Amino acid sequence: MTQLIGYLLMFGMIGAGILMGSPLAIFLDPNSVLIVLGIVTGGALASLPPSRIGHALRDSFSKKGLSPERAQESSGVFFRLSELAIAGGFLGTVIGLVQMLQNMDDPTAIGPAMAVALLTLFYGIMLSELVFRSAASDILDRASSAPASDSAPFRQNRVGIIVAPVFVLLLTFMTMLVAML
Repeated sequence: MTQLIGYLLMFGMIGAGILMGSPLAIFLDPNSVLIVLGIVTGGALASLPPSRIGHALRDSFSKKGLSPERAQESSGVFFRLSELAIAGGFLGTVIGLVQMLQNMDDPTAIGPAMAVALLTLFYGIMLSELVFRSAASDILDRASSAPASDSAPFRQNRVGIIVAPVFVLLLTFMTMLVAML
């Protein structure tokens, strides 16, 4: 029950933040969704056997206890998906920045390209941190008789992975502004 409250609180605060300044529709971009989901799906199929993905999905929706080995294996799938979601967000940011820099002569084309850059990063972070890493942690928590320290390497703070694309985005935007002067 507390888990459900936690998810509702997280997504509620994100939704409230979005709706405070703009309509929800501007946060929906099919190109950004396709980039992130395509990279996550393709990367998962390229790096994991489909049977392992299926087992992990079943384990994430199950409420029964898991053996420590099964929990490590299933959580590893979700940690891989988390990495792929961040990669998808970062690659979408680079794609949007390239599109933006190619259209410096046309100010009307800069906005949509910047939206792709920011929204792919937004979707990648949301999927990675709020969906996949949460699922992996939940699976590890359900491992029967697994010591708490077993999951410590997977729960490291990954702020650098999230901050790096934002830094690149801001640096590119600053460069663009200086070039326009």
